[in-house]
Amino acid sequence: MTRAAHTKTMWYRPDDEGDLYRMEARWAFLKAVERRAKAQAALHDLRRDVWPAYRGKWLRDAEPDWRPMLLGELRVAQVPSGNYIHPLKELDQTLSEWGDNWNLCRDGVGEWTLETALETLHEWSKLPANTKPLRFCLPSAGWGDLLEDSEQAFSFNHNGWDPQSVPWRKFKTEIEEGFQQALKDLPDRIQEVSNERFWQPVPERREGVMHLDWLVRYQVEREPIAHIAASGSRTSQAVKSAVYQLRDLIGLPRGKRGRPKKKG
Repeated sequence: MTRAAHTKTMWYRPDDEGDLYRMEARWAFLKAVERRAKAQAALHDLRRDVWPAYRGKWLRDAEPDWRPMLLGELRVAQVPSGNYIHPLKELDQTLSEWGDNWNLCRDGVGEWTLETALETLHEWSKLPANTKPLRFCLPSAGWGDLLEDSEQAFSFNHNGWDPQSVPWRKFKTEIEEGFQQALKDLPDRIQEVSNERFWQPVPERREGVMHLDWLVRYQVEREPIAHIAASGSRTSQAVKSAVYQLRDLIGLPRGKRGRPKKKG
């Protein structure tokens, strides 16, 4: 059974509440990137330029349950040995270039975006190659996953059809009713696990949508502050103040380095 491309709800533990506002803002920022057609090119570049390195021979042959999701894991794995170039080196380089090109990570600032990209690549590896639209996987900020992969998997089992004892229509009805009941029970099962682990869903951010769009236009699309202000009948100072404050809260690099580079 095909899983949904990405979960739409971010979870947290109440003792992490000090970082909750930042994480909520990061989540909303990624959703704003997905929402804007021009900024979506960052996702397409991730697929075109970084995905091949992620799916390289070494990762194909690695242990099924292992994948680099944190930059530390990615870089620790690159143990030098003579002239041998570790396949993860290419992934590290192309990922860093992607983050720099889209003004998401530079000089150590914004590394959460690279870790989000790594987790996104891992999620893409579970999906059909032609899955559309491309979406980010929500950042976890080191809190860990709510569920293990085995717990997250949804499956429905039945002993099967014995045509000698059960008419087809009756069997079909039993299958459909059983599947619907299993599907209905799924949210309760997930909620029970989350309660046991003291996790709860983060409420979706309701305010600041305009400011998030401004930040995406400025940070990712490289649109000048003056243009953004003019399009929204705002002063340049108001836009700049909102964009800079949100950028620093989320943790994105300052300064811009021209237009995103085009490859191929």
